[in-house]
Amino acid sequence: MPKRIAIVHDWLTGMRGGEQCLKNILSITGKTDIYTLIYNPEPIDEDIKKNNIYTSFLQYFPGIVLYYRYMLPLFPFAISGFNFSGYDLVISISHCVAKSIKKDVNTRHISYCLTPMRYAYDMYDVYFRKGSFKRIFTDLFITRIREWDIKRASFVDEFVAISEFVRERISRIYNRDSRVIYPPARTDFFVFNEKIKTENYYITVSAIEPYKGIGILLEAFKKDASRRLLIVGKGSMLSYYKRLAPENVAFTDWVNDFKLRDYLRSAKGFIFPAVDDFGITPVEAMACGVPVIAINRGGAKETVLDGKTGLFFDFENSVESLLDIITKFERITWDKKEVRAHSLNFSQEIFKTKMEKVIKGD
Repeated sequence: MPKRIAIVHDWLTGMRGGEQCLKNILSITGKTDIYTLIYNPEPIDEDIKKNNIYTSFLQYFPGIVLYYRYMLPLFPFAISGFNFSGYDLVISISHCVAKSIKKDVNTRHISYCLTPMRYAYDMYDVYFRKGSFKRIFTDLFITRIREWDIKRASFVDEFVAISEFVRERISRIYNRDSRVIYPPARTDFFVFNEKIKTENYYITVSAIEPYKGIGILLEAFKKDASRRLLIVGKGSMLSYYKRLAPENVAFTDWVNDFKLRDYLRSAKGFIFPAVDDFGITPVEAMACGVPVIAINRGGAKETVLDGKTGLFFDFENSVESLLDIITKFERITWDKKEVRAHSLNFSQEIFKTKMEKVIKGD
């Protein structure tokens, strides 16, 4: 194990998938210096907070946690301001600029790549709609951001991708190979309980954003009012989608883990309409014995076994295909123990075993 290790994380403002990866890596490295652009300690797990956490100059902007995503043009300057001299190893957990650090020649850099910047490459038109104010502004610097991002990626010693889907993206954008280590799902917490009765509703857990496919769900459930859907999450499109939603679709804000587990255990199925880099929530649902209906693109194709732990619907004809698949889904008698067993392939223990080998240089 390298003696002096630092971890770089894009920002610490909540406990989502990337932060769960960070927490698990810290269980391997022990107390470690953490560098991040922005830090909001309130929602962060104690296992992360007990480490030395260093922030960029962006931290000094008043109220920065409310608008840091709009500071993208400053991110290259902020991440370049960190000094990693004296470290034997730097591990970046990156979906934005954390992988773009400056380091000494003798310092090894492993990038656990959640994805290349989605809003700079494949999903630019989704994040920044043509004609919008943000699009007019970002068009002025996005080419430069891409050039800088690709150049900085060349200084990474080893890429580790969270899925084959991301591995392909790393290869295409950075012309680099990578190994795949799937993110850790909390299969020890999200567990199947055969005593809990399945209720007559479907569930999805998601940020309420344009690229998450929520609109597809609303259209589908509007066409069939006999089925119920619970949407857990919030985001910029929440008010808009609530106005569009039929009566058989209910929304609830983010809930604590115990409440979420209750919702998942009682659901008849989990629907995942997003083209996601990996998708941790379908795995958590399967860990609770709940089969998944997922769109046939992205990371879900690597986590859901068609016909055994779930079914796929077509991306191209999504609404009609989803309705057809739900009908097929309801004709199947699902083996919840088999669904649960498959989720264990994405456990924290497997993640830590594989990441420890990478950290040791095996």
